[in-house]
Amino acid sequence: MINNKACENLFSLVKWLVDNDHLCGFNMAVVTPDEEYVRSYGFRQLVPEKLPADRNTLYDLASLSKVTSTTSCILKLIENGELTLHTPIHQVLPEFANEEITVLDCLTHTTGLIDVPEYKKLNDEEFISALYNMQPNEKMKGNIFYSDTNFILLGFVIDRLKGSLKDYAEETIFRPLGMTHTCYQPKETENCAATEETEKRGVIKGVVHDGKAFRLNGIAGSAGVFSTIDDLIKFVRMIMNENDPFFSPETRKMLRTCFADKGADRRTLGWIMSTDKSSMGIQYSQHALYHTGFTGGSILVDLDRQFAFILLSNRVHPKRDNSSILKFRDTINSLAYDCVKEG
Repeated sequence: MINNKACENLFSLVKWLVDNDHLCGFNMAVVTPDEEYVRSYGFRQLVPEKLPADRNTLYDLASLSKVTSTTSCILKLIENGELTLHTPIHQVLPEFANEEITVLDCLTHTTGLIDVPEYKKLNDEEFISALYNMQPNEKMKGNIFYSDTNFILLGFVIDRLKGSLKDYAEETIFRPLGMTHTCYQPKETENCAATEETEKRGVIKGVVHDGKAFRLNGIAGSAGVFSTIDDLIKFVRMIMNENDPFFSPETRKMLRTCFADKGADRRTLGWIMSTDKSSMGIQYSQHALYHTGFTGGSILVDLDRQFAFILLSNRVHPKRDNSSILKFRDTINSLAYDCVKEG
């Protein structure tokens, strides 16, 4: 049962960030299997003109793409028998130099791979070649070290097996869940939340903000998905509903399993899992899933408490040095848990 008074307290805090110029605007949702509390506030764009955010604003999900799209696609490929957790990436992508790194290693960020250094100085061919020729840091391998490279490789795996990450995600994840506005490379950009204003790209709007995904034509395993608050409500309800046939019972069991716990946080497949090393607050259960995105979004799904909290913002607009939301995430997520307490 949603506690509306607690939700108003939560909304007031995030609204305060906008009113005090710490944040441009946001959409938020507290979600249970039967109820939802949704609020929009602030602006989807400040420059070159102010445009208000509303419930239909389309946000660049940044690294939330890793869980909403890439992880979900990989899980479907495993269910279909086209991959296993232990399939070597090299088996699908022979041009990838390392023969030992597996799908599981990439999903849990335990490959020991880092991001391609100084990728902006490379042309497109050199960038992809650098990705394929990367070798792990042996001291880091087995420890959780978050790197976009892991999910870019998983995106390449999906491309190779199914022809297109974009099309496979739409056909297998977005369309079946009724996520009608969720996409890569949005065609209609007017209602998109603007992200960073840069010297080279101007005000980025309706085009992926992430530099590596931009180099990959806006379609990457690490970033590139755009979505709305209502579409993500459908997604988190599917994740929290153990009886939803979208994922098999075996897949849902895996999402409740911690596969890696050495290093920066704890990881299940794709998601951060129940840890005080992240910004998911202090009230999480044993089986809480969490992820953030560089542009300012976060998704928290507590499988035991049957509750989810979604925050979408464009905190990098107009400049990426606006980091206030990062300092408040723990408090915000803790207040979100209060929203599903009785009273």
